[in-house]
Amino acid sequence: MMWMVDKLLVEAPLIFASLLLASAFLTIADFFDEVEEFVLKAEEGLRAFEQHLAEASYLMTTTRPSSQRARFYNVIGLRIC
Repeated sequence: MMWMVDKLLVEAPLIFASLLLASAFLTIADFFDEVEEFVLKAEEGLRAFEQHLAEASYLMTTTRPSSQRARFYNVIGLRIC
């Protein structure tokens, strides 16, 4: 009976450390999944911004000089008060 207690005292911290380490790895994996989602959303936002800039550039080259600035600000989402 005493050898079971000794074995439990030796193995319990190892089991606990293993579970703690596994939990840490899962937490790190979740963090990187969230970072990946953030990067994908940022890339999507950049593509949309590039499209707005392309539209603004097109309008700047195809409109009259007096209305270019107003059209440019409207395309990129800014409003002139």
